[in-house]
Amino acid sequence: MSAFNNAGFSLFSDNLMGYRGDLTVNLVITTLIIAGGLGFFVLSSLLRLGERTAVSMSVHTKLVIAVTAFLLAGGTLAILVLEWGNPKTLAPLGFGEKWLAAYFQAVTPRTAGFNTISIGDMTSPALFLTISLMFIGASPGGTGGGVKTTTFGVIVAALWSTIRGERDTTMFRRRLSPDLVRRAFALALLAATGLIFTTGVLLLSEGHGLLHTSYEAVSAFGTVGLSMGVPGSVLSLSGFFGAGGKGSSCS
Repeated sequence: MSAFNNAGFSLFSDNLMGYRGDLTVNLVITTLIIAGGLGFFVLSSLLRLGERTAVSMSVHTKLVIAVTAFLLAGGTLAILVLEWGNPKTLAPLGFGEKWLAAYFQAVTPRTAGFNTISIGDMTSPALFLTISLMFIGASPGGTGGGVKTTTFGVIVAALWSTIRGERDTTMFRRRLSPDLVRRAFALALLAATGLIFTTGVLLLSEGHGLLHTSYEAVSAFGTVGLSMGVPGSVLSLSGFFGAGGKGSSCS
């Protein structure tokens, strides 16, 4: 239930680190996370593909699936490379377990909040990548947060069209309306501005490092629940915030 709804609550003090090498647990949890994050409209569309009356998938469904697949594949490879030699995360693991842990950590920033390796021990580049994935989040109509995969996809398509000197933004042989493109850029800009402001407030009020604070802020914005934590404590970093810091994180 927690996985499908992208809640990330676990009854284990180390989250799912004890099941890092368990193929069944990893695949079941990640599949539920992805299914919840795709959105009910996309899930309904995929279920209808087997019906005789079903026609081709909508642009929305194609975009969600394409962006989701790209983020999962790219995130897995990036985390694998960035954490491969880290003695506190992937380095001590076997070859297959490394891939499994990297895949899990690429899925969970979709706003799921679970982890099978120590977040606080990850390298700075891997943490920055995770922040980016949390900012994008899940898909519209799903159980996750973030600015949504469709917003990210539309922005990338618009930038690519601009680079190529094309007047219109097209996707899957369909033209996107200028209003849709403007709304995607506006949403991403407003979210980024709000996060910059909130992070600044937390830096002033709580006094923690920039990476720790920004990670906590983006995790809260995307309703992810991941945290770099504090060494020696099972609480998230937010657990050590004052009343003002906790209020900023909740908002």
